[in-house]
Amino acid sequence: MRGPSSSHSAAAARIGRIARAIMGGKIDHVLVEFDNSGSLPTTHLSHGSDMGLCAGLLGFEPSDPRLMRYEDELARAGVKVRYITGDYGDQHPNTYRLTLENKKEKHNIVAVSTGGGMIEIISLDGNRVSIQGDIHETLVFFEKDEQPILAAIKNAESDIDWCIYHQAISFIILKTSQPVEDGLIRKLSSLPGVTRIRYIAPVLPILTPRSLKVPFESYSSYWSSTGNVIGVWGISPLSMRVNGETFQKRLSVARCPN
Repeated sequence: MRGPSSSHSAAAARIGRIARAIMGGKIDHVLVEFDNSGSLPTTHLSHGSDMGLCAGLLGFEPSDPRLMRYEDELARAGVKVRYITGDYGDQHPNTYRLTLENKKEKHNIVAVSTGGGMIEIISLDGNRVSIQGDIHETLVFFEKDEQPILAAIKNAESDIDWCIYHQAISFIILKTSQPVEDGLIRKLSSLPGVTRIRYIAPVLPILTPRSLKVPFESYSSYWSSTGNVIGVWGISPLSMRVNGETFQKRLSVARCPN
């Protein structure tokens, strides 16, 4: 990928790859929408966001030499991509709104580039979700009753977390440390009401353990976890958050070294 910002190139490619997976690799039309108040309307061309996004939609790796010819590759694959901007009130400046279609299905995705090439799908077909590409995820789309699906999941030997979503389209997201076993996929596919199953492979190089526990999640909890006693090595993490509170705490530590 090329710069100047991994948020605008590598992240876009990862969003595109997940969008492709949700569509089962079959895409005819893509509408990409950017909020006028965000960063992308004026930078998506110059920063390579369009190249990265389209590369992901085509299933290319960031190192694929075909990236430089992505427009030709889109035409060769028969994928039409259109960009528009509007006033959507998006909270994050790097928000991608995608409408993807083929002859059999249509999906709406809202994704954000959160920095350093990291991403999150925050909405799928009107459902609030959190897909970050850091774990194996399987989408089971269904109609009407989800109970047979849940029963099959609970009876499986695999350790699976799941979430159920009901909006315009109903689906269950399975989160696993490894791809769901073929036997369970066959079982789920045979159930009445299951319309399709989509596998989303991780797009990040390092996966997040499902049982991960971090020592702190905010500045306040970090400060408390140290017992208010921090050596010189602790000054740098404190200064990572640029706001008034952090700045004052950083000064107090600097003035009272251990």
